[in-house]
Amino acid sequence: MLKSKSFTLSSNTDKNQKGRDLLYEPRRIRWNRYLIAISLIGFSLLLILSNVNFSGDSYEMVVVPLIEIENQTAEVGTSTTSDSPGTITTVGGDTTEEGQSVGELGEDREEQEEKGSAVIGVLNIETAAAQIPITSFTCDDNRTCQTITCTGQPVNSIAIEQEFEYFIRYCGNKYFDVIIENCVFQKNTIDAYMFSGSFRLNTLTIRNCQLQTIADSAFDQTTMHKLLNLTFEGVQLKSLSEKTFSGLGTVQNFTLINQQQTANATLTASNFLQPMAVNLSMVILQQIQEQCNCQTIYNPTDWLGDDSDTLYAQLLFVDLSGTNFNHTLNNRTFSNLVAVQQLRLANCTLSVIGENVFTAIVQTLQYLDLRGNNLQRLDGEFLALATLNNVTIGMSSNLWRCCENTDLVYYLQQVEDQYARDVVCATPVELQGVQIRYAELNCSGR
Repeated sequence: MLKSKSFTLSSNTDKNQKGRDLLYEPRRIRWNRYLIAISLIGFSLLLILSNVNFSGDSYEMVVVPLIEIENQTAEVGTSTTSDSPGTITTVGGDTTEEGQSVGELGEDREEQEEKGSAVIGVLNIETAAAQIPITSFTCDDNRTCQTITCTGQPVNSIAIEQEFEYFIRYCGNKYFDVIIENCVFQKNTIDAYMFSGSFRLNTLTIRNCQLQTIADSAFDQTTMHKLLNLTFEGVQLKSLSEKTFSGLGTVQNFTLINQQQTANATLTASNFLQPMAVNLSMVILQQIQEQCNCQTIYNPTDWLGDDSDTLYAQLLFVDLSGTNFNHTLNNRTFSNLVAVQQLRLANCTLSVIGENVFTAIVQTLQYLDLRGNNLQRLDGEFLALATLNNVTIGMSSNLWRCCENTDLVYYLQQVEDQYARDVVCATPVELQGVQIRYAELNCSGR
């Protein structure tokens, strides 16, 4: 009985062990699957890392429209060659190194075709990017949201609109003071649409730019309808008319310093200030001829207009210095400057000033600048009126004939100001360089 019981127990034990083995087997298979999956992931990562270029070279991404790339691909075609040592040559989609044939590469054909396609793709992108027009016209407000300074070329309506749109977006649609300098206008022209847009200007300054022409009504835009200050300096304008500045009735301060580059490039101007006449308070007009060493004579009446057409009721300061007027002044030249207080005519090559040239303005005039001219005499009646109305006159650096200007000598002996101290005689010889107000004249027999 014991043996039989012992045998039975042993038999049950073996059966239980086999049962445990069968239950444990699927769990081991499940763990093996996890290990295999992890191994496959690690192997994949290893393959990826082995193909990554960890060199320090950087490449710039160039985004080019797809149509441009397709066009460039058609132009490049299927043949791009190079004779430089060590370069890659692609022929009909095959890629070989210098000195090797396609057949010698054998199994590497697919890989080299991919490289060849990549080379062509880079060429396509670079070529297409080179054809995209680049403008160097840029603007900066130095974080003020007030004064915008622009430089570069070409200056056109698109470039201005694009640059100003940025400031409108970040600063709001306020009134800006704009300076455009050291620039080249497209076709040397401000066209009819140059300043059309959604921006608004308080001040516009254009200086040291290549600018020869302004289209009629170019400033008659909503952007300019409240413009207060307009300046052109170092430009080369050739023609100005009543239509040039139409729409600028709010301008108070106007400056034009124009450079004549050649003897033939004269400024033809006719009453161009008329659209701004109502509110103008300051005008500076200079036609500089030093660059071309020209002797063109201009008439300020052409610039200011006839008194019957234009009256400057608010214009207090007028500077016409540096322009060759010579003998063109007459009794109607300044008659429409009904409110002028300062009139500057320095370095205008004036040789003669006729009678009554300043009579119409002497009652409002406070300062008259006649320095640096070729004047020899001055009207006695005007000097008497100037004394009566307390007008200060700058007269230095002229060619005064003291024995022929007794009225001038008397005037200078009566006034006490810095300008009188600098006025000296040119003749007679014995008084040359002597201050007129201290000169002891002995002009008998002269």
